[in-house]
Amino acid sequence: MGDEVRFDGGVVIVTGGAGGIGRSQAVEIARRGARVVVNDLGGSPRGGGADPSMAQAVVDEIVASGVKRWPAARVFRPRKVRNRLSTPPCRCGAALTD
Repeated sequence: MGDEVRFDGGVVIVTGGAGGIGRSQAVEIARRGARVVVNDLGGSPRGGGADPSMAQAVVDEIVASGVKRWPAARVFRPRKVRNRLSTPPCRCGAALTD
């Protein structure tokens, strides 16, 4: 079973990427070659608060593994996300938080 799925050259947005399954998926997908956007509000599991440091910690972990970092961005409005993702080359941030 040596056939590992690769994402080289791809861009993957992981919603809820600062914790749990989302975090593990963000780290693994980056390891497999994709540029990963960690999108997480940093709220509590009960829906309160916002802590951008949670998404940033995942970004830091991905960068420490040798993956090139993108400029960070704080994006909340869907139109801004669309604009960033449609600007070639994709200039969206590694951590989308707000």
